[in-house]
Amino acid sequence: MWRSSPTSRRSLRRFLGYIRSYRKLIAVAVCCGIIRYLIPLVLPWTLKILVDDFLAPATVRPHLQLHLLMAGLCALYLLYAVVSYFRSYLAGLAGHHIIFDLRQQLYLHVQRMSLSFFDRQQIGAVVSRMTVDIASAQNFVGSALVNTAMDLSCVIIIVVLLGFFHWKLALVSLSVIPCYALISYVLTKRIRQKSRDIHQQLQEISGDLHEQFAAISTVQAFTQEEAEARQFREQNERYLDTVLANVRLQSIALGATGFLTALGPILVLWFGALEVWSGRLSVGTLMAFYAYLGMLYQPIQRLTEL
Repeated sequence: MWRSSPTSRRSLRRFLGYIRSYRKLIAVAVCCGIIRYLIPLVLPWTLKILVDDFLAPATVRPHLQLHLLMAGLCALYLLYAVVSYFRSYLAGLAGHHIIFDLRQQLYLHVQRMSLSFFDRQQIGAVVSRMTVDIASAQNFVGSALVNTAMDLSCVIIIVVLLGFFHWKLALVSLSVIPCYALISYVLTKRIRQKSRDIHQQLQEISGDLHEQFAAISTVQAFTQEEAEARQFREQNERYLDTVLANVRLQSIALGATGFLTALGPILVLWFGALEVWSGRLSVGTLMAFYAYLGMLYQPIQRLTEL
């Protein structure tokens, strides 16, 4: 498994120092996000009750109970809308404030650098650090901190529910999870390295373009347009090769995870149908199990991609 370097860990700790001031906002956003993810888990259970208790030929239930069940479901989804708003708003509020603080600190730091620093560095690369790189840090707040907590909670609860409904069927459905882990182990490190190469090459292109256009009068005076264009094309081709290599790796990962995502439900329907025929499983339970399984793979795939 990939392990972060000491430099990466130090950088992460420094970044978490900026987050500390907004930890209450992030904590509330995480709580709202967890509630938002848990509310849809009620729907498959409602489906099971509806099929087994209301629609089965041998049962006759009062219509009032059905109306109360559906009205309760509508009320839960009203709560879903409220917590969705607060999750999105609070995570965005914290993220943008963190970016504001970080950009201000970086600007003051760059201002204090010596003139030799600016002689060694490309101005375009420095500007890219202060704009693109810092803006990408906001995704860390929204994706890594908030979404990870929601996805982990969702996965744990769904696995518990699957085991509660039918433990044998749960083992069948979870049999593809080790394959997810294997794909993550084999491909993620290579994708991450390619992503870093893309980022570095894009910074170099941005820095060179800034310098070329800043000195465009000199380039034209010495008729260096063709030489500069040739250099830019070479840079652009290297960047294209790296991007396409990354696209190939991501496409392999997408195809493999797509197959596994389809394989799990197929196995569940196969084994579940045999259990229904034998009388050890009701139709409503199988339908609810299948619905929960569909909810399981999305957070697992997001955690794998993260």
